[in-house]
Amino acid sequence: MTNYPHLTAPIRLRNTVVKSRMFFPNALPHFQQGPENYPADPIITFYSELAKNGAGLILYHNTSNKDQRKSPNPDGRHFPMYEMEDEGVQNYLCQLTDCIHYYEGLAAVDMFYEMGRGMAPMDVEEGSDKDAMNDMINYLKMLSGNEDLKAEDVPAVFGLGAKKAMTEADIDAFIQAGVEQAKFFKNMGFNAGHIEVARYSLLGEFLSPYINQRADEYGGAALEDRMRFPKKAIRALREALGDDFLLILEGTNRPDYHNASLEEYAEFFKAVEDDVDLIHIRSGIGAGGTGYDETYEQFLHPETL
Repeated sequence: MTNYPHLTAPIRLRNTVVKSRMFFPNALPHFQQGPENYPADPIITFYSELAKNGAGLILYHNTSNKDQRKSPNPDGRHFPMYEMEDEGVQNYLCQLTDCIHYYEGLAAVDMFYEMGRGMAPMDVEEGSDKDAMNDMINYLKMLSGNEDLKAEDVPAVFGLGAKKAMTEADIDAFIQAGVEQAKFFKNMGFNAGHIEVARYSLLGEFLSPYINQRADEYGGAALEDRMRFPKKAIRALREALGDDFLLILEGTNRPDYHNASLEEYAEFFKAVEDDVDLIHIRSGIGAGGTGYDETYEQFLHPETL
């Protein structure tokens, strides 16, 4: 601990004091969840124990995806999926955040989670986006252990079929839906939102020069245009949620993910720094499929493994 003397010290972010510098990333212990359609006691205990043992900021998996049970990944089909419209379920979500707060931890949740699966920066015909499809199929093969998995085996809701290029009206509707979801989670007691701008998110695809080759003000060669939509989305969240809610961005720099470059990420982060409080850089899914078998620095410098 002497190498990290400030790890357990509090830090002020915007209007919020975080009790330590320890951040627990997204790692949902889904096998602790039974058949309940609300956060079960073992789930609540797991997250509150993280706060009890020193974590200042805890990222909780967004469990509002109604298509979760259709996942081609058998593991993914066992993820919790809650009926968010049910007020009784909402009581349990509030209990979850209250238990985290009891130990002076802060609760974060994913924003814009799994939204816009049938959309893309540009039109994608069935089977035309070979790189993206192969990436996702290989990822699902690894998770499921099914080497015979094919694109046609994956339900359409998981976005491997044809996709429609977003219009400006689509962009505005996407942002508004995300804002409403974020307001809901804030009302449930969450203190922060986690926004992915990496390869497998719509915001990340708009940032990518490989994927986003639109000819309008939302894409093309210029980073200023490609980041227009993500900037607009993040600004909308900040305006709607106020300064007592933290925003965290997650990015990665994996060439095999067809991301924006690390240099472009840096420029984007600078462009949104007035609205964002933390940057979360990760290497992505590791060889073991857990995402935890290497740090970002180890990915960049494998000789340290």
